[in-house]
Amino acid sequence: MDPVIKKTLPISSDAYLRDQMEKLTKDSKSLKSKVELLEKENIALKKSLYELSTRYNTIAHKLQPFTLEGLEAQDAGIEGLLAGGHESDPFGL
Repeated sequence: MDPVIKKTLPISSDAYLRDQMEKLTKDSKSLKSKVELLEKENIALKKSLYELSTRYNTIAHKLQPFTLEGLEAQDAGIEGLLAGGHESDPFGL
């Protein structure tokens, strides 16, 4: 056998398989730790999104409170249309 080829071949198939198994084990552990980190980050982002949504909704509600006056004006316009009064514009246009 050619000495160059002999040097590039693994010593034995068992040693080669052990080496490959060690590499795969390291890769597996590395990927598992990355997955754990990403899952923790995902949980933190979901919590942050919930908190920000809650704050936004609280502020938006305070800035534009719900009133019945707007509904009453629309109801009067609809009643006028149903009664045959086409002159009135329920949307104020």
